[in-house]
Amino acid sequence: MQDGIIVPAFDKLRLEYSYLTTGATETVRLARDISVSPFYRVQLIIRCHSLAISAAGQKFDFTLTNTLPSEVDPREFSDAAAFLTVSVTGASPPTPPVIVSGTATDPGAFLKLVVTASQSTTGTTLYGEFSGVLVLRRP
Repeated sequence: MQDGIIVPAFDKLRLEYSYLTTGATETVRLARDISVSPFYRVQLIIRCHSLAISAAGQKFDFTLTNTLPSEVDPREFSDAAAFLTVSVTGASPPTPPVIVSGTATDPGAFLKLVVTASQSTTGTTLYGEFSGVLVLRRP
């Protein structure tokens, strides 16, 4: 039996949100239901391939949330609170190529992954290219 696995979360993705106005956000679902039931520890690793972000209030938040799909109801049932968030911010932007990551324990049976882009100033570039994986480990 393996003690852990690496699961691709999403392929290289271009995110361009420079058009957002001051204080606006945009959220995109990247994965609906990643099965993590046999695992206890979850590490979200985001590869930052390219980045153009400069203002302190700009950011990309990659958020995992516990979710539980239903065979009788197609809607998404998710926790209101985030399980784990990994952020790339304009306050201290990393220099690509680089990885950013975070770890949490005791997930539910499934995880949903979304990215939220937040713009602080109209007309400021907010762009990134990212890919990601989950490293899942047993207790």
